[in-house]
Formats: sequence, C-alpha cells, structure tokens
Amino acid sequence: MDRKTVIENIFKKNFCVKPGETVLIYTDTIAKDEDVAKKDRSRREKLIKIASDFADIGKSFGNVKYIEYESLKEHGNEPPIEVWKSAFGKSFFEFIKENKLLVNITQKIISGGQKKLLSDFTLNHNGEYVNAVIALSNFSTSHTLFRDLITNYGGARFASMPLFEDSMFETALNIDPTELADFTLNVHKKLFDASKVNISAKNGTDITFYIRENGFMSDTGLLNGRGSFSNLPAGEVYTAPLENMTHGKFVMEYAPTSKLKKPLTLYIDKGKLSYIEGDDNFKRHLTEAIEKNNLVSNIAELGIGTNRAAKNFQNILEAEKIYGTIHMALGDNSSFGGIVRVNFHEDFILFNPEITVTAKDGNSFKLSQ
Repeated sequence: MDRKTVIENIFKKNFCVKPGETVLIYTDTIAKDEDVAKKDRSRREKLIKIASDFADIGKSFGNVKYIEYESLKEHGNEPPIEVWKSAFGKSFFEFIKENKLLVNITQKIISGGQKKLLSDFTLNHNGEYVNAVIALSNFSTSHTLFRDLITNYGGARFASMPLFEDSMFETALNIDPTELADFTLNVHKKLFDASKVNISAKNGTDITFYIRENGFMSDTGLLNGRGSFSNLPAGEVYTAPLENMTHGKFVMEYAPTSKLKKPLTLYIDKGKLSYIEGDDNFKRHLTEAIEKNNLVSNIAELGIGTNRAAKNFQNILEAEKIYGTIHMALGDNSSFGGIVRVNFHEDFILFNPEITVTAKDGNSFKLSQ
C-alpha cells in the first residue's frame, strides 16, 4: 500500500473517525541546541512532513488540529502547554493555573491528591476535549500524565508514533489491523495468569520480572473504543512489572535507534539498574540520566512483540513490535499501571529470547507466540 492509502486506513480502520469528530495531530521540530547526527536529522525532518500529510489527509474524515513544537529532547517528557490547551480546552487550562499545578505537571512531581484533582476535573468536563490524538513527535509522549488523562479520563483515542519513519508504511503498518489484533490478543490470553516471567537468551541475558495484579496489556492498533491507546505501528503485549523486584542481567545489543558497537550488560537488582558493564558510548547516556534522577533506573516495562510484518531492528518503535522479540524499558511506568513518574522512558530490544512464564498456581510453561 502507498503512504496515502495507509494513512487513510489509519483514520478509517484504526480510529474509525466519524464526521464531526476532532483529531489533534502534533510533532516536534529539532531544537536549535540539539546535537543530531546527519542521518537522524534527515529522518526527523521527514517526520514533520509525514505529520503534515496526516493533517492534510485527516481533513477528509473530521476536524483536524495540527501543532508543531520544539523538541523536548527526551522520551517521556510532558508535551508543552499548547498541546494541553488544544487537547483539553480553555476551562481545563484555567483549572491548572488556578490550582498552581503547571510546574508540578511539567516536572512530573504530581502528588496522588493532585492527580485525583486533575482526574476528577477531566471526568466531569470530558465533552470539551478532542476525540482522538495522533502523536507524531520524535520523542515519545506515551508515558506522560497528558496521555493518561486524555485517554483514561477524557476518553480520547490515542495513537503514539515516536521515532516514526517512512519505511514503516511498507513494513509494520502494511498489515491487516484485525488479524494483528487477533494474534496479539491470543498472546495476551496465554499470559493472563502470569505471576512472574523469566527471559533468557544465548547472549547471556537472564532476568526475572514479577507481574502485578493488573497483568499484561495489549497494543493491538485498534483505536475505535473510547479511551483506547496504541502505538502505530502496533503489535505487542506489555506490562509494568512490580517495582523493586526485577532481578538478573540484560545484555543490551541495541539502543533505541541503532545497534551498539559493543554490547552492554545491565545488572538489575531489586527492580533497578544497579550497574552497567561495557564501554559503548550509550553507557554514558544511561549513566548521566540516572545520576540526574535515580528514578530513571526503574525497570519500567516488559514487552513481547507480535507483529509479523515488523522488520526494522534499528528503530525501537518498530523493533519492539517484531515477532520473536521482547523489550525491557527503564524509567516511567506511571501511565500503564506502575507508580514511578519521571521524565524518561526508553526501551531496549532482545532477539530470540526464551520466555518462561510462571502462573499464579505455580505451574510454569514456555511461551510459544
């Protein structure tokens, strides 16, 4: 399928946009002080054009709001206030100002009481918000309070597409959405009673995750239900493991957008990254992020890929969906069942793992996807 057809199908088949509905589409531009490699700069410049194409094509299906904003330079940062205003409307923004919550929101230091205040307000005013969001920013806004509120309390359908690139129109998005959803839900069903999951691989990875009561979730790509959320391209089953319990080691061979020159071994103890062995330059990125905020060391996610059309192993948006892979993330898990809120969320892929699931009754089995 060509780009136009794929984009039209996203509006028609994934979102099922109805006449009169409003869709917010946003992307981020390269900041003046960002140090971006030539190849990545080209991809990001193309991403802005892709977002613009989504906005133009989307006008045939509903009302479109389109925003470009300067990059926030890290996955997991809250989007700028202009995005909040456009999504939630004037009364919500005035409520934030009146209750002096703006700084706490942007710095991700919202207390439980403040979160309830925002959630209650969002539920009581949800007729004022956009119906759907397509987040085509380079840096992900999936794991943010913004996404949590607009979907879980505001009822908007939300597609997150960070790091998106042209080739995905021909690979991971070029798949029947219903078949992908059915297959993903079948994998999810096998994990329904999981209490812990061990991941091992020939590269030396051996790590055990403990599963919280809300269990695994499915990223199917179908966004026709109120408050639905998915990556596009879609295709994974994922969970926020119990904090302070994951242990073992994860041998990282891929950063989010490239293969490492040399593998790094991440040693995990009591749910946190405690030590990194190796000398690839990516080690400094992780070390500096943890030194800045120790919550970055949290083991935030375990995901299992289910998309047979996904192929690009050097872009984490597509790589984490590849059938026969798992991924582990560090940082924020507050938007999908966890309790850690921090301006950081990065995923790391592992090929050809052996997945051993222990059910709540104590019985174990090898997961065959």
